Amino acid sequence: MLNLFRYIGFRHLIRKPGRVLLTTLGVAFGIALYVAIAIINDSTKNSMRESIESISGKAKLSVSAGVSGFEESKLEIIRTTPGVKAAVPLIEARAFFKGATESNQGLYIMGVDLLQETAVRSYKATDQRIIDDPLTFLNQPDSIILTLDLAKRKNLKLDSKIDLVTTLGVRTFTVRGLLEPEGAAKAYGGSLALMDIDGARVMF
Repeated sequence: MLNLFRYIGFRHLIRKPGRVLLTTLGVAFGIALYVAIAIINDSTKNSMRESIESISGKAKLSVSAGVSGFEESKLEIIRTTPGVKAAVPLIEARAFFKGATESNQGLYIMGVDLLQETAVRSYKATDQRIIDDPLTFLNQPDSIILTLDLAKRKNLKLDSKIDLVTTLGVRTFTVRGLLEPEGAAKAYGGSLALMDIDGARVMF
């Protein structure tokens, strides 16, 4: 092997250094490209997995009936099924900020039952309390909780009013809580909002 390199490989290297350099660079760039694509793929899969796990939380099974959903009475059937430890209702909706010109200015809205929600997902508020006045939050169907990142991007604070375009037209919401970007609040790049499940039924 050493003789082959000495009499063939080394001689070729001396006579045609440019071709050897190009060949070496081609191999190096090919390896670098392969490694970069592998890193990007892993990063993309991890990001998707994190978003899915952030929304589903500790749930092992999701029961859905598509966009139309199903009656709340079905929840009791699921809850009493053998092997089910907890069943938590969820309303999913999509809205856009009024005047938005780009699709990335949308907002993923989750209508949840906050009394049962901790069995599945975890949230962290900016002051360790998700809502300052739970009674007002539950009694006002326009109550909404935003992530702290989204609030900063939109220059919003507690009690701010926001207009969102929904499938039922423009609706005005009041910010009554802010979430740290942890748990479910990390999903969708922070473009996530929480509502009480009854309020979500009214507004959507």
